[in-house]
Amino acid sequence: MSIIESERNPRAGSEESESLCETPPPHELHSSGALLSSETAVSADGHVTISFQSDCPQQLAEQLPPFPTVERAAVPDSGTENIPPLNIVIQVVGSRGDVQPFIALGTALRRYGHRVRLATHDSFAGFVTDSGLEFFPIGGDPADLMSYMVRNPGLIPSMESLKGGDVGRKRRMMREMLHGCWRSCIDPDPVSRRPFVADAIIANPPSFAHVRCAQALGVPVHIMFTMPWTATRAFPHPLANIQRSKDLEPQVTNWLSYGVVELMTWQGLGDVINNWRRTDLELAPIPASMGPGITTFLKIPHTYCWSPAVVSKPADWGPEIDVCGFFMRDEPAYSPPADLDAFLSSGPPPVYVGFGSIVIDDPTRLTEIVLEAARFCGTRLLISRGWSKLGEGRPNTANVFYLGDCPHEWLFKRVSAVVHHGGAGTTACGLVNARPTVVVPFFGDQPFWGRVVAKAGAGPAPIPQKELDAMRLAEAIRFCLSPAANQAVQAVAEKMCQEHGVDAAVRSFHRNIPASAMCCHLFPDQPAAWTYEKTYKTGRKSLRLSNQAAARLLESERVRITDLKALRPIEYDTDVKRWDPLTGGASSLLGTITDFTFALGGTFIDPWKEYRRTRTSGQDAGRASGAAAMAFGNGFVSMTKAVVKGGFVDLPLAFAEGLHHAPRLYGDKSREHGKVEDWKSGRTVAAKTFGTGFYDGLTGVFTDPYKGAKEGGALGLAKGLGTGSVGLALKPGAVKMMYGFATAALLLSALTDATPLARRQAPETVSVPVPAANPTPQAPSPYDWSAGWQKTFPIHRSCNVTLRAQLEVALAETQQLAAHARDHILRFGNSSEHFRKYFGDASTSTPVGWYDRVVNADKTGMTFRCDDPDRNCATQEGWAGHWRGSNATQETVICPLSFAIRRPLSSVCGLGYTVANSNLNTFWATDLLHRAFHVPLVSEGVVEHYAEDYAEVLDLAKNNASLSVVDSDALQYFAIDVWAYDIAAPGVGCSGELEEEEEPTPTITTPAGSAATTPAATSSAPQECHTHADGVLHCV
Repeated sequence: MSIIESERNPRAGSEESESLCETPPPHELHSSGALLSSETAVSADGHVTISFQSDCPQQLAEQLPPFPTVERAAVPDSGTENIPPLNIVIQVVGSRGDVQPFIALGTALRRYGHRVRLATHDSFAGFVTDSGLEFFPIGGDPADLMSYMVRNPGLIPSMESLKGGDVGRKRRMMREMLHGCWRSCIDPDPVSRRPFVADAIIANPPSFAHVRCAQALGVPVHIMFTMPWTATRAFPHPLANIQRSKDLEPQVTNWLSYGVVELMTWQGLGDVINNWRRTDLELAPIPASMGPGITTFLKIPHTYCWSPAVVSKPADWGPEIDVCGFFMRDEPAYSPPADLDAFLSSGPPPVYVGFGSIVIDDPTRLTEIVLEAARFCGTRLLISRGWSKLGEGRPNTANVFYLGDCPHEWLFKRVSAVVHHGGAGTTACGLVNARPTVVVPFFGDQPFWGRVVAKAGAGPAPIPQKELDAMRLAEAIRFCLSPAANQAVQAVAEKMCQEHGVDAAVRSFHRNIPASAMCCHLFPDQPAAWTYEKTYKTGRKSLRLSNQAAARLLESERVRITDLKALRPIEYDTDVKRWDPLTGGASSLLGTITDFTFALGGTFIDPWKEYRRTRTSGQDAGRASGAAAMAFGNGFVSMTKAVVKGGFVDLPLAFAEGLHHAPRLYGDKSREHGKVEDWKSGRTVAAKTFGTGFYDGLTGVFTDPYKGAKEGGALGLAKGLGTGSVGLALKPGAVKMMYGFATAALLLSALTDATPLARRQAPETVSVPVPAANPTPQAPSPYDWSAGWQKTFPIHRSCNVTLRAQLEVALAETQQLAAHARDHILRFGNSSEHFRKYFGDASTSTPVGWYDRVVNADKTGMTFRCDDPDRNCATQEGWAGHWRGSNATQETVICPLSFAIRRPLSSVCGLGYTVANSNLNTFWATDLLHRAFHVPLVSEGVVEHYAEDYAEVLDLAKNNASLSVVDSDALQYFAIDVWAYDIAAPGVGCSGELEEEEEPTPTITTPAGSAATTPAATSSAPQECHTHADGVLHCV
């Protein structure tokens, strides 16, 4: 099959540019072949019609997947006693009607102890938080999106949209929402700053980020939607208009329509998604053969949120797919305004007309159509203004009432029929309340629901909005008021009232959670975050540990920190499978040629684009020429990388994979090997395949004939001799595989480091919102912050996705802690009792300056890293981190112990904590504040240790205030104490009283200039160590 105008693959390693977003997607899809050929025709309004032809219809029908052998009629009860409380993020893209069902789901999940975050468009923040759920903004404008969808109701944008730049804007919006969805998995709460890392993801398909985020985190993902998105023989994809073929059965074309829709969607968004995978997730791009059907390939669980009473589960959907019923929220408490109550009670029940979030180009004309249709029928009307403001400027009358926001659950009980756009939620609310329904679809799944309503007899055939006129609407309303329609909808309502869609969806979600891989072995009611592995004589043992369990084991010295690894309960394998060396090598060569061609084109096109962009932004010709030269250099590097990677990595690996799987072509088996990700895993896979290849090839010469003779007599013996001989030739090709895997592994690591991703060209940074200073009189800061300085803490690429997410939250809290301490001083000055407690009668400007440096100082060149270059984390018991000293003066290492025991600021004043009697570094923020003050770029060597504990800090404030304002511990104690008093427990705090005199922490004298590599005294408590300029190693 050949594809014309297939997706535009961006060059590997390049950032998405404005031109990439502006480029419209291809709008034609053609395939040719004896088995299947297809064509698309695009109408002026964006609808797409697909026609299929086949010369071998029977053979094509046999290619469809078989019906599942295991089937469930309904979602079974699933025990939740083994499922720990999880952090769940629900990602939703769409209108208010799309968001509302997930509010009901999130509320139900909270009853099981889960923490639920709903990530959607910014404009729905109040809608979400009013329901008691956490909200996270992902960007995107739903009103703009709805307006675009009304103008382009099909898969393909109209020419007006292409000319008007709509496509470029929507692609940029999608890029923004993809980024927002990823941040919703790892960022703290935007209001409370409570840390959050997702343990599971629920999403609707249009969010597009779901599987990719789950792959990056290694967590389960569950798709839930109100519209069919999984291929079936039962009905076509709702977005496709299939022209029936005389040669092909409808069941075949129905199933094929889903693949066409997915492929065309990927054509329009594949490059945007792959660029986002590179830049945000640091994942390899998904090839075109995998991208369109990735959820089907990975068998991602799906739950469809509609009633089986109106659309039953198709027989060809597998056990990972459930149809649970509509998500109906509880009827909210609502008291109607006096004028609405008076209108409803003054006459017969009116007909409801409303189109919700739909943005209509000509609302005045639509209002006139509705009013005229009501006059034809002699009915009263209740018109919801919606986002299009129907009837704007018109007064209420005795027969027409214009309504603002009103819950449908309350309203639909008081009307005679409903006319709406056919959104799944609105349709469900009308049917469950036994109200005959007229659907006027605009786009998406709305025509599908219109047909469903009509098929059930609960309403007339849907009227597309562009075909709507007063006469057709009047006829439809008359049908809804007929006894037949009321009888049919009553039967549907009775069945729906027996369903509990939200509860069934929760059961479906819980049933697909791999609880056995997510629970802590020591505390089964807690989610595991770590794995502990150790090799004994009897074999390798593995334990899953929660943060609490890991901390206790580390503190009791039962395990070593080097034995702990971050837990990934699920892995998603998206590698392309090679089934023989010939096709595997050919496809790899084609990919290499494609990458080289795009890189070659970019080498000549990108310099001109960069020159024009730079000149347009107001830069001089010299800067523009430099930008063009840089773009040319990047293009040349991309070409070189394409050739080297293709010739020495992709081709050998594809050939090795094909050779490895070739025995399957004649019915033999091939062993599964691990995934090649870096030089270490590649070395392991190479050695493994080297040994097993020779073993299987040699033994097969003897075992295959024996098995063949035993099963098939003489004919089986002959067959066994043949397969054994072929295996002898193929399987010792492990030598080739060893070369392929080893070379691939070494060059994969080399290319990753030599040609880093765009975001790795400089140390990664954390964007931190800093509270504005109080407008009260401020003490002057002794430092002048220069424009253009890097004011966020860089994170080294040695921190993987999970550790980086935790460290980003921790660094964000550190800057918040410092900013609050600064602002507290600026607000209250030395009249603050906390200031006098820790700094005595010192000037306020000095501590203000140090805190401001943590927030605003130039941090270019600083690095927080998660590896162990000096081997201190591995060799020094109890070390939670250290400044690298003379080894790398601007670098700080965060050991794994920190990730296990540090606490967020949200737990200040909880769990018995008091400032006076608890470890100063209990919290991430105080710990990292301490570390920041020891980095020369921040402290310039001025902030030091002049007090060793809480008591000495208080004494220093009384006896030597000038030293207290440059004492690291005093600055930490003040920051956490005022945070507790102002934020954690307002007006109360948790300072506490010192219970007993603590022994001063011993110091160890080492040769001057040595780094933090001198062993400290063994202790079960975590230590933070660094070397001072005078050679003293300090550990707390």
